[in-house]
Amino acid sequence: MKRLRLSVLAVLAGGALHLPAHASSEAQDRAAGQLVEQIHMGESIYRDDLIQDAVRRLYRIAPEHPEGLAAELRLAVQRGRMDQAQALLARLKAAAPESDAYRQGEALLRLSSGPAAETLTRARLYSAAGRVDEARKAYDEVFQGVYPPADLALEYWQLRAREAGGRPAAVQALTALLRAYPRHAGLLSALAGHSFNDGDPERGLEYLRRLARQPAQRETAANREYEYLSTLPTGAESVAALRSFIERYPDLAVAGRARDRLSHQAALLADPAWRGGREALRL
Repeated sequence: MKRLRLSVLAVLAGGALHLPAHASSEAQDRAAGQLVEQIHMGESIYRDDLIQDAVRRLYRIAPEHPEGLAAELRLAVQRGRMDQAQALLARLKAAAPESDAYRQGEALLRLSSGPAAETLTRARLYSAAGRVDEARKAYDEVFQGVYPPADLALEYWQLRAREAGGRPAAVQALTALLRAYPRHAGLLSALAGHSFNDGDPERGLEYLRRLARQPAQRETAANREYEYLSTLPTGAESVAALRSFIERYPDLAVAGRARDRLSHQAALLADPAWRGGREALRL
């Protein structure tokens, strides 16, 4: 399915490159948007080849497209090529000085060295030590309201979710970020956890099932789902949920634990004495 989706994106975007001269800019914008989506998909699953392919196609539509330059800049920083990143930032400033892409690129470069990098390290240490207020102050000082996507933004909003009353705003921000990075494993995991904590398990399970579509994340998603299923009281609902779980993850070790739990619950439900005791408690 992933290959099919990427093929569709490539065909649609590639087709736009051969539009006649009188074709509308709307079609080119649509093709560019699909390629930006591919860039974000590649970043979400850490596939540099997908990012580079999308950037190359994007430049054929618009040679200095801000999102292409920003993606190249992020790759350069990731690889420690700071001179290249500086040159890309200069090109990005010339192409789109007022854009979010430029502001985020500038912030990312600033965070990669010097005092800002030290402040970011201090913020992380405060966060790990549970000193949430001090961590928030350090993060705000270093980010200055600009959160380079997507890992650093996730890091920041996960801290904000730990503040008293901060979870709703954090969940809203993470949900918006997920729309741009729909396959980002960290975002899906974080939102699943918040959904369970907020008493919305159906939404949490949906996030986990989206996460499980990525082979590298399948076991992580299954283990987290089983943790939730283990909290359900024995009954027809829990038995049905366990059966569904085993059907979806028959090859994983956690499915063995689910089978044992299912056998135990099925035996209880078949026991008239146990059912009688449950009915007495209900009454």
